Parts: sequence; C-alpha cells; structure tokens
Amino acid sequence: MSAELQVFGIRHHGPGSALALQRALREMEPDCLLVEAPEEAEPLLEQLLHPGISLPIALLIYQRSDFSRAVFLPFAEFSPELQAVRFALQRGIPIRAIDLPMRIQLAESLSTHTSEAGEEAARIRLDPLHYLATLAGYTDSERFWDAQFEQMDNPGEIFGLILEMMGALREAPVRKESEETEVREAWMRQQVRSAQETGFKRIAVVCGAWHAPVLNRVADFPVKADRALLRGLKKEKVAAAWIPWSYERLAFQSGYGSGVISPAWYELLFRKRKGLAAHWMARAGRLFRQERFDVSPAHLQEAVRLAEALAAMRSKSVPGIAELEEAAVSVLCEGRPERLQVIRERLVIGLQVGKVPAAFAQTPLQQDLVRCVKSARLGREFESSEKHRKELDLRVAANLRASQLLHRLQLLDIPWGDPGYIRGETQGSFREVWNLKWKPDFNIRLIQASLWGTRIDEAAQQRAIDRSAKANALPEALALLHQVLSADLPAACRHIMERIQAFAAVTQEVDLLLSALPTLVHILRYGNVRKTDREAVAVLVTEIVPRICIGLPAAVSEVDEGYAHDWFSLIIQGHQSLHLLLSDTGRSDWYAALSEAALNHGTNPLLAGLSLRLLLDERVWSVGSVESVVRRELSNPGNALRAAWWLEGFASGPALLLLHTPGLWPLLDTWVCQLPVADFKEIVPVLRRTFSRFSQTEKQLLKNRITRAQEQPQIPGIRFHPEHQALLKTWTDTWLGRQKTDE
Repeated sequence: MSAELQVFGIRHHGPGSALALQRALREMEPDCLLVEAPEEAEPLLEQLLHPGISLPIALLIYQRSDFSRAVFLPFAEFSPELQAVRFALQRGIPIRAIDLPMRIQLAESLSTHTSEAGEEAARIRLDPLHYLATLAGYTDSERFWDAQFEQMDNPGEIFGLILEMMGALREAPVRKESEETEVREAWMRQQVRSAQETGFKRIAVVCGAWHAPVLNRVADFPVKADRALLRGLKKEKVAAAWIPWSYERLAFQSGYGSGVISPAWYELLFRKRKGLAAHWMARAGRLFRQERFDVSPAHLQEAVRLAEALAAMRSKSVPGIAELEEAAVSVLCEGRPERLQVIRERLVIGLQVGKVPAAFAQTPLQQDLVRCVKSARLGREFESSEKHRKELDLRVAANLRASQLLHRLQLLDIPWGDPGYIRGETQGSFREVWNLKWKPDFNIRLIQASLWGTRIDEAAQQRAIDRSAKANALPEALALLHQVLSADLPAACRHIMERIQAFAAVTQEVDLLLSALPTLVHILRYGNVRKTDREAVAVLVTEIVPRICIGLPAAVSEVDEGYAHDWFSLIIQGHQSLHLLLSDTGRSDWYAALSEAALNHGTNPLLAGLSLRLLLDERVWSVGSVESVVRRELSNPGNALRAAWWLEGFASGPALLLLHTPGLWPLLDTWVCQLPVADFKEIVPVLRRTFSRFSQTEKQLLKNRITRAQEQPQIPGIRFHPEHQALLKTWTDTWLGRQKTDE
C-alpha cells in the first residue's frame, strides 16, 4: 500500500495559511512532516518549543570560512512552518528538513535566471502572483493574496485550490525554471522519495506554494534526472544558530525577499480574528493617546463601524488593513493622513523583537555580550527595537561599564550606540549621551567578531591593534586612540601610541599636528574620569607642542584664501586645546608663535588678524601695542581687500572689543570712511561675512553706533565720504538690523 502524500503550498509568514494549515494537519493526522527548510535546520527545530523563546526569531546559517556568506530564515508566530513544526513536536511526529542544504547553496553559484519566450511568460516569471492579481482585478499581489487567502477564514481544503492554481502557472510550455529552482526541487523530491521508502503512511509536506505542484507529482520526474542535477555539487562547512529577529526586519521594505508589508497586522490577524477591527482600533487609540492626540471611546466605536461597513461594501469577510486605515484617517485623524503616519510604523509594521535563550548562543562572544549587557544595566535597551536615548554619568560604575561596552562594540563594527550631544556641553568630562537601537543584523557581525577573541574586551582589543597596524595617517590613528581610551583597552593603547609617535616623528605638516592636538589634550585633561593611563599621552603632547610652535609662523605664510579658513579653524582649536593644559610652558611657546605670525607681513591676512586677536584676548599684548598693528594693517594704501581680510580675522571674537576698547573703533571708522567707493564696494562681501558672526544684540549695538555717527557728523573722529551715505545705510539696515538674516 502506497503512502498517502499531501502537499500544503503556503505563503511564508501568512496568518491565513497558518490557521488553515493547523486545521488541515489535525484532519490528516500525519505520521511524518517534511518542511521546506535547509537540512542544517533539522536538529535545531526541536528547540522551537523552548519556553524561553520569544518570537520573532531567525535561524542564521553561515559559512565558517566567510562570515559574509550567510542566510537568515525568520519565524514569526503567524509563520505556517512554525505552526507545522510545533504541531509535530507536540505529538512526537518525526520532522525532516527537505530543502537543499546551505552547505551547497552557499558553495555553489546557481543561476536564478528563468528563460521564457513571449511577453506573457515574462510577466509570470517576474511575479506569478502579480499576474494572477491583475487577472482578478487587483493592482497589488500582496493585497490579492491577503484578500483571498490570509484574511479569509479558509478550511483545510483551500490547499487543493492553491495546488491547482500554481500548477496552472507552472505548466506554461514556454517557461523553464532557473537552475537554482531546479536543483532545489530535485533535492526536495529526493527527500520525499526517501520518506516514502522509509515506510511512513501519511506524509505531510509544507512548502512554498510555487514548489507544491512538482512535489505533489514526484512520480512524474525520473529519479535519474534528479540525481544528475545533484551530482558533483560543491560543499562548504557551515554553522547554524538561532538569533533574535524583529518585525522591522521581517517587513518586506527591509529587503527580506519573503517579507510582508504589515507584520503587526498579520500577528493580530492570526491571534484576534474575531473582533479584529475592535482590537486594531483599540491599539490605534492607545498609540494616539500616547502621542497626545484627542481620541475618545466614541471615536473608536465609530471607526470600527466604518471599517466594517467598508469591508461589507467590498465583499470582505473581515476588514483589511486598507479599510482599517481609511476608517482611522476619517474618524481618528479627522481626515488628516499625516497623523496616521506618526504611529503607522508601530501599528502596522510593529516594534516586536524576539528573544533567544542564552543557552542557544553558539559562540562564547555572544554569551559574553549577554553578561556585559546585564552588568552595564542595558537589558531593557538590548531587548527593544525602539530607539532609546541614554545619558550616562561616568562617575557611576554601571554607567562607566555601559560606555566602555558601547565603545568596544563600535571597534568591532557593531554600532549599537550612536554618540549624541548634550545641549550646552562643550567639553565632555563625565557625561555621555547615546542613541541606542539594537538591530538583528548585528548578530552576524558578532559572530564575525569571534575571530578576534572569546570576550568582548579581548576581541575589541585585538581588533584595535589590527586597525592600528593598518592605519595610514596620523588623523586615522588619533581617532582610533580616542576610541580605544574610551573603551578602556590599555594594551591596545600602547600599540596605538607607538604608531602615533612614529607618524608624528616624520610628519612635517603643522596642520596635521594641530589637528591632532585637540584629541590629545582632551584625553590628557579629561581622561581621569575613565581612569585611563595618561602618561604616554602627556609625553606625546610635550613632543608635539614645540614642533607646532616652531613651525606655525612659516606654515601660515603665503597661505592662499582657499585654505585660510581651514587654518583658521585649526588655530582656534589648537588655541583652545593649549589653554586647557595645566602647565604654562606650552602656552608661552604658543603665544610666541602667534606673535611672530601676527607681525609677519607674509602671513595670510585672515590668520594674522586672528593671531593678534587671540593675543589681545589672552592679554599677552596690551591695547596700545595692538592699536599700532591695527593702524599699520588698515593704512595699507591700494589693498583694501587685504585689510578687510585682516579685519575679518581680528573681529572673530565678540564685537564688544570693537565698541569698548579705546582707540579701536575710531581707527576702524576712519579706515571705512576714507575708502574710495570702488574699494568699499569690493570689501562689502568680506564685511558682511565678518559681521554676520556677531550675535543679534551685538549687531544692534553696532547699528546704533553707526546711526548716531550718521545723524551727528560733528562727533570727533566721524567723517563720512558723501558717496558712502547710501551704501552705509543699505549695509546697516540689511546686515546689522533687528531682523534676523540668513547667516
């Protein structure tokens, strides 16, 4: 007596398919279950009954020699394969995974191209369901399948209709399947034959609907032809493990080929088919109230009635996502679709994140991460798919461990945390802020990181040492040093410091040394909060600072306008960094370098003016000495543009210096008033840029000063060229007025 074979063609992650499959399996009572899953999944399927599992999860299968070659096989509660496996496990029914093993799929480069002739076959090949949806009057294959199979409360007999429908699509004489599909289906037919030969009497096959016709007619395909297709296939060593997954990654928009548009909606469709609209609207109302939108119980009741009425008008047994969204927009959102977008991601896609018991972790590094997360008190953020903002006071031991963990994961290319900024903080000493969001893709990166060690700190340290050896420039090594110090990896720090010292010893470019200084001084000044070893950093700073001070005057000489603003930022950052040093030795050398740059006529005028301003702010130079230099720079006949650039650098600080320092304002005023009109027009863009940096209050004070001078020309020191009046009025009204300007 031949074995009974029933093939159930399902849609991956289809709630209607899952419910119908449950009914069909109870009616059939099979003694063997064959599931479309790679052979490597078979020993792990029995773990799906573990009480510590929280769905969704995914089976990760990866190539041991190349971690970039990996596949994910997600399972959600509404996945038909999951329900079939649980059905079999609860009844002690043998389960076999019959798809082509991943050790072959990852080793072979099987073609996915399907040959066809004619326009109609091409449309079928690209999307068979879309072709059917078009014939049925739908424009979207997802909506077609939802309406016909997932939203309907179908009996088990629906699989016979699916088998017939797919068989008709596959019987097109002009169509030939891809090499990948043919090899996979040949392997699955061999597994079906093996189950029949074993002696099972009632064999249930759960597979994708497209494969159902060829597995239902195994006898129509010669065994020799299938064996020929499978002969000589390459193999690679692979490993498999369960990992947490999320509805966001399960969604079709994430790039997952078998994804669905609305996982949260599918979960509700599977769990709460009775009273579906009421459950959906209740969830929507709760989310709207969290966003502080005014939604009352009466609104929800009216929205439910509208959704059910729309479904009845469209001949649907239950409202679909389209009817529910239309009703929500009309009633809850008062006709404003943008309100629904605020909660749509949580309501339709969902924020559900799965959980895998720690005992399932396949690598020591994964187990160590779980331990580190618990020690750093980041468990809530680790288990959530929402983005969390986390402020850390590094003086608290748990927060310090959390910061070190996040920095170590970044070194391992696992950016769980994105560093943020604290408003009002310019120098971070003991506070950090992170935006945290764990993504399931990080699990494969964690497995890749196992190459570097079995603990997070060990792996991050070895990875940092490797990156330091490959660093090609001083800035790259400095950025790595900052990460390593923040991650508290002293052994790696020593390697990187040696690398930085080697770069610094041969670097002649003062700009590179200046760019390095802020990072080093910041570490030297604030490193004590992290309890890092600063001795090596202090030695490096004492080596770099003299070289910067000696080389600065020559470096800023003859700098063209294109690079002047880059140097402008470097000098300001270097000045601020040296000001943080506890010793005055480095600062005195720096002031001497600035003095030489300020007095050297070959120095770029923007940088010369900036150097003088910094010296005046630090009271290294007296006001009287500065006035003589200002007079010299502004009295250069025939080169008004150079004087304007110099003024831009000199006026880079607060405007109060110009208003309240005796002698400076009259010098500036006399220079502007005596310029020829042509020169004045030429320098207006530079003056605009200069004064745009001042605050609105400072601009108003300057305007008042100029306005009084225009109204009272008899005031000593104020003499305007007659042709300047209209230009000055336009300039003061536009750039120094009360109105805000685009700066």
